[in-house]
Amino acid sequence: MVGGIFTSVNGTARPLLARFNTNGTLDMTFNPGAGPNAAPYCITHQRNGKILIGGLFTSYNGSTPSARIARINRDGSYDNTFSSGTGFNNWVYTIVLQGDGKLCRW
Repeated sequence: MVGGIFTSVNGTARPLLARFNTNGTLDMTFNPGAGPNAAPYCITHQRNGKILIGGLFTSYNGSTPSARIARINRDGSYDNTFSSGTGFNNWVYTIVLQGDGKLCRW
């Protein structure tokens, strides 16, 4: 997984978020659609295969998740079952999972 300020990978639209296969080719099974509306700064995989992203964004693929953190499914779609309440009032730079799979609070 990669996140950053880009709009495409090898000519394929992948705004700000993409996943690669082990051979370095773009994983076409992962499609974030419009993706986050601003840069993701951190990406973490959960044991269940879902992906947590944090950053500057306030929405994902037109949905409005809690501010600056979202969970996405293996295929790149937004997971609307994840809720962190009102979210964060500023950028998220790091996401850390505890041994039990819960998110750490600092």
